[in-house]
Amino acid sequence: MGYLANKKHLAFVTASLRTFLFLSAIITLFAFGKNNYGQFMNEYRWQLYLLLTIAFLYTLVKKMPILCLSFFILGSINFFCITSSINLFNFQPRQNTINILFENRGHNPLKVIDRITKTTPDIIAVTNSDLTDFDISDMLSENYPLLPAQNNENNFMLSKLKVEKSGRINLDKSHQAPFMCIEHEQDLITFIAVDFSDFSYKEIASALKKLSSFISDQDNPVVIFGNFNNVSWSYPLSSFVAKNGLVVKNSMFDNFRNLITPAHHYILGFEEGNFQGNIFLSFLNSFSKFTRF
Repeated sequence: MGYLANKKHLAFVTASLRTFLFLSAIITLFAFGKNNYGQFMNEYRWQLYLLLTIAFLYTLVKKMPILCLSFFILGSINFFCITSSINLFNFQPRQNTINILFENRGHNPLKVIDRITKTTPDIIAVTNSDLTDFDISDMLSENYPLLPAQNNENNFMLSKLKVEKSGRINLDKSHQAPFMCIEHEQDLITFIAVDFSDFSYKEIASALKKLSSFISDQDNPVVIFGNFNNVSWSYPLSSFVAKNGLVVKNSMFDNFRNLITPAHHYILGFEEGNFQGNIFLSFLNSFSKFTRF
């Protein structure tokens, strides 16, 4: 490559890096906003951080000090926003782990039952299911009584651990969150399954307030899991976690899909609790790193 060609190539690369730096700065700044646009940009902080890390390493190798420092600063801001609420890696021990299986939009109960039979999780939650003409109760093992026992089985939970009580939390006129209080190692723990996949940002904030009210009335530790349709470092969810003394029990690298799409599935529990979850995805359940949360 000749001198002029090298010069043009360097100018193109520099211009591209400066453009990316400018856009990254705008996204990083606006992601602090609490409006819909800010929350949407905040959803992609993790993906932006990964791109900024690549740009930082590239400019470090190519000896571009000003751009390198700029990418480092922006990357650090996004990194600390993310890790303020969630770990990148999971360091919790695996002894006496409570295993959870979560399925939202369960339109194929036969596959769910097959998955339950193969993995025998401790707790199963199915939300937004379509079981109008299908009585799942007749096909469940006696180890998994249907809870809560109501006619509306669109949202339900199953447990092979001893259940003390169960019910539903009204989030709004058309959405409920099933819960149950189970006995584990002589302790009582309340588990709540949520599915905010159809909720707007405003509806998510409202639902979290109602969950906070329910948690404040409990005498035992609470674990909330499912699809929060929001990232853990968002203002509504991070405030909810801090207010109720919870921590995010899963990590970013528990699921490789988090590298591409925003992480929405979480287990929120007490610090000492040991929980592990899996999402039911009919085409990916043989790949644990794509379905774990």
